[in-house]
Amino acid sequence: MAVERGEKSQPSGVGNAFSIAIGPRGAVIRNAVLEGATPEIYDLLELRAALESWIEHIERARCAGDASISPSSGERSEPLPRCPR
Repeated sequence: MAVERGEKSQPSGVGNAFSIAIGPRGAVIRNAVLEGATPEIYDLLELRAALESWIEHIERARCAGDASISPSSGERSEPLPRCPR
């Protein structure tokens, strides 16, 4: 991550205002709203680790009842996986 590489910390955000381009050498995430924002560049191992961590946190929140996650508009045909007991 940029901060781990000693680069200046970037304002963070959540939402759909980002674009991501993934290629054989890694991923570039761009803020589509903040003018002049420096793109974040990640190698594929960093991207995989971040996505796995994100999925783990979503699943933990879903199973704890902290998040309302449900299929929307019939896009998902199979039920969500069961939470471990």
